[in-house]
Amino acid sequence: MTANYLTGLREGLEATLMAVLPVAYLVKSGRKHLLPRMWAGVGIAAIAVGRDFQESGILPGLHSLAFDVSAAIPPSSWYGTLLEGTLNFSPATTRFEAAAVS
Repeated sequence: MTANYLTGLREGLEATLMAVLPVAYLVKSGRKHLLPRMWAGVGIAAIAVGRDFQESGILPGLHSLAFDVSAAIPPSSWYGTLLEGTLNFSPATTRFEAAAVS
């Protein structure tokens, strides 16, 4: 159990480092105008991991669905797999995911 938390801590530190290094580079090279785009990418990445945090139990609300279109877009179909792999789309979207995207 402790190993899982240590792994999560390590991954969080790595993610922070991966966000701070480009910021330092953009500021030092005089490209501050690109910072909003970089932070938008960080925000999109954070939204993408939200479902993983819910599945691991860190964030609540995994079974509190905002909508479920599994009948129209089956997760096991080729297009369901394509949407999930490319856009991180989940046919059973939780309220957390819907609030984070809007």
